[in-house]
Amino acid sequence: MKLYKYEEIAADIEGKISGGQYLPGHKLPSVRALKERYHTSLSTIQSAYDD
Repeated sequence: MKLYKYEEIAADIEGKISGGQYLPGHKLPSVRALKERYHTSLSTIQSAYDD
């Protein structure tokens, strides 16, 4: 089953958390920074964070 874009981004963020790229106590990248990285809308990134 095909994932929505926000689900793909959420899975990528979860993988980076699990992999230790994003450490406990540190801030996650801003919505605007991820918007540029993934070439998508702010609302898509926000949906990924909400997920």
